[in-house]
Amino acid sequence: MRARRFGGAGRPRTPTVASEGVGEMRKSPELKWVLRPAGGDLAEHAGKEIYAFGDTDPAGRVEVTLTDGTRVRVRRSELIPC
Repeated sequence: MRARRFGGAGRPRTPTVASEGVGEMRKSPELKWVLRPAGGDLAEHAGKEIYAFGDTDPAGRVEVTLTDGTRVRVRRSELIPC
C-alpha cells in the first residue's frame, strides 16, 4: 500500500493563492483581557487592558503589563477575558 505524501485521507488539496480569492484567511478576533483587581492598592488600574503576561511567582500571582506600560502582579482571578 502506498503512503500519501500530502494531505489527509480523502481531503482535497486547496489552493492558497490569495490573488485568486481562494484560500484567503481572515484574521481571527483577538481575545482581550482586562484587569479587575480585588484589592484597593490596584483599584486605579481597574478596567485597563492587559498588553502582556509575564512569569508566575511562587504565590501564584502573575506579572502583567498594562497597555499604558505599568507592570503589576495580580492573582489569576483578577484577569477577566472580554
